[in-house]
Amino acid sequence: LSVVGFVNPNSQENFSLVNCGPKWHDIPVYKNFPNIPNTPNFPNSVGIYFNAKHVLYWVQEIIKYPSIKNVVIFAEDVPEKDAREIVALAKKHKVNIIGPSSTGMIVPGKGRLGEIGGDWLNLNLCRLNQPGPVGIVTKSGTMSGEMLWVVSQNSPGVAQAVHIGGDAFPATDFVYWLEEFSKS
Repeated sequence: LSVVGFVNPNSQENFSLVNCGPKWHDIPVYKNFPNIPNTPNFPNSVGIYFNAKHVLYWVQEIIKYPSIKNVVIFAEDVPEKDAREIVALAKKHKVNIIGPSSTGMIVPGKGRLGEIGGDWLNLNLCRLNQPGPVGIVTKSGTMSGEMLWVVSQNSPGVAQAVHIGGDAFPATDFVYWLEEFSKS
């Protein structure tokens, strides 16, 4: 299991029971990001599930940590002013920011952040437990799932899939991810 913890400012800092396929795990819940112990398990990717008016604040908090390489923003309709600020922060801190309005990213054999690809059964049918050679980038969450299925059934598999988000001003675009894929 690769989830380090959840951050919920309203929490009492205890645990949340979460299922991962057929298994259940107690995942720690922290009041704020700095409370997550800075250990070798410190996260390299973060998902922001807060509403649009709080996204910029959380991006500003998260990028303070140099180990964070990927941030996925799930909130829809982030104000353009905030979205432009997020793009500037991503470039300045060399962080991959996916979204707003994303369903997430998946790296087969390593992990998934968000709900991209659907439920466990679909992930297994798409053979997303082992990597392949094909990268997928979409602006549509529904097409992400469809492309994962089509590619997995007609090729050796998927290397990485990213849903850049459906908002008018995404933090990264198709060209950005094509360049990232070409590096690996």
